[in-house]
Amino acid sequence: MFERTQEMGIGCKPLQWSLDANRRKIQFRIVSANEDDDWVAVGISENGGMKGADIHVVKEVETGVYVADDSFSMDFMRPKSDTLQNVKLLSADRDEDGRLVAVIERDIDTCDKDDLLIESYKQHIICASGMLDIDGNIGHHGRNRHSAIINLMLDEELLLDRKFPTNVDLTTGVEVEPGVIFYGDPESATTPFAIDVNLLDVTLDQKETTSYVCRVFTNLQAMQVVAYEAVWGNGSTVATDTAPEYLHHELLLHCAGDRVDMEHMDGKPFDVSITSL
Repeated sequence: MFERTQEMGIGCKPLQWSLDANRRKIQFRIVSANEDDDWVAVGISENGGMKGADIHVVKEVETGVYVADDSFSMDFMRPKSDTLQNVKLLSADRDEDGRLVAVIERDIDTCDKDDLLIESYKQHIICASGMLDIDGNIGHHGRNRHSAIINLMLDEELLLDRKFPTNVDLTTGVEVEPGVIFYGDPESATTPFAIDVNLLDVTLDQKETTSYVCRVFTNLQAMQVVAYEAVWGNGSTVATDTAPEYLHHELLLHCAGDRVDMEHMDGKPFDVSITSL
């Protein structure tokens, strides 16, 4: 059910979460560290500690009765409830080991000054669990706390470690227009495939310090680019050879139809300044 999992030490059992990009919401599954814990919490912290943290607490206020509290902590003391409650309790119960298990939901951006925005970079995520005091307030968590630095929005490990095949069978290509070769069928492909986009009949002027050469091509249908690289000579790339001095970088851009001059739709390369791309 949940897309990602992060070990959270002794603060709580592994944290799980999923993003709903369309609704701009995130759901957390949190589990207390011990079977007798009355509360469990997860939060976003400015520095990895309790001070300056946006904390979401789930408590069992009576046997089988659970509530969620959107709170914040301005110092190393018990967090205070937000005036605006932006956390929704979706479910809560005890697992087979007696631990408190809860699923909560909040907006990625609540537009509340007391809440921290879930960003698209690594943030300090904290969790803790413990007992309620005699007045029903959360007691000190003791050793049951932990912090981790996580990108909640993006699985950076999956992104950076993911590998795509680079060996292309050059006998399988289909030239869809001059210089544009597809090594796969976009209608049936279930894995990434390669596309060659060639700048045909281009001769660089050695007297020019900088040259920008562009060509326009049209995809057969909407596709998502996952990687691209420059290829020169007889199939050389930066992975197999040192780039020649005349090749500095390449760009792949998506252009709206009304931004492309019809005279450039013939697929032929043309000189262009970087400011007009």
